[in-house]
Amino acid sequence: MRKSIEQPAPALDAGPGAGRRPWLWWSLAVAWMALIFVLSAQSSFDFVPTRWQVDPVSWTAHASEYAVLALLLWQALRHTARLSPRAAPLAFVLTALYAISDEWHQFYVPGRYSDGRDVLVDVAGALAALLLARKLLAYFAQRE
Repeated sequence: MRKSIEQPAPALDAGPGAGRRPWLWWSLAVAWMALIFVLSAQSSFDFVPTRWQVDPVSWTAHASEYAVLALLLWQALRHTARLSPRAAPLAFVLTALYAISDEWHQFYVPGRYSDGRDVLVDVAGALAALLLARKLLAYFAQRE
């Protein structure tokens, strides 16, 4: 029940959190995207030990950063009433597009190169995070 007549009722097709502070979640997602962009613009990572720059560690970092991005976008979309019903697929698509644009951006950064495997790892991290979030939501909803 609404507290007052001035407060709009939530949309019928919106998720449980839709309409509450979407600007906060969008701000966090954009800030995370800006951080990824700044890191991608670095010509070298001299501050990172060489042993951490090997593929398995690098791929773990890629998967993790895009898992976080996917979850932030998912939350932003869940809290945006009109987009809430399609939040997970949209978060996945937006994350994948950002991963592709990130590799394209790196192509133009001196000392960096584009690698299609990085996009695959980014997308895998995003997919894993969204699937895990979905499972956790279903688990906790079942317990209520």
